[in-house]
Amino acid sequence: MRRDLLYIDSNIFVYPIIYDGAAIPEARRSREFLLEVARGRFEAYTSVLTWDEVMPMEIRTSVT
Repeated sequence: MRRDLLYIDSNIFVYPIIYDGAAIPEARRSREFLLEVARGRFEAYTSVLTWDEVMPMEIRTSVT
């Protein structure tokens, strides 16, 4: 069986960081998707450009 390779864009990383998953369905689904990727259910990748967009967001929310 062939598994599709999925691209993870910045919004999938950002939504769970800045939004409450209980209030915003997209944040909850993004978090669940990332957990499934970590568990090996999906094969996914991202890019350096995407990571450069996400990391400043993570740093800002961690500091405030």
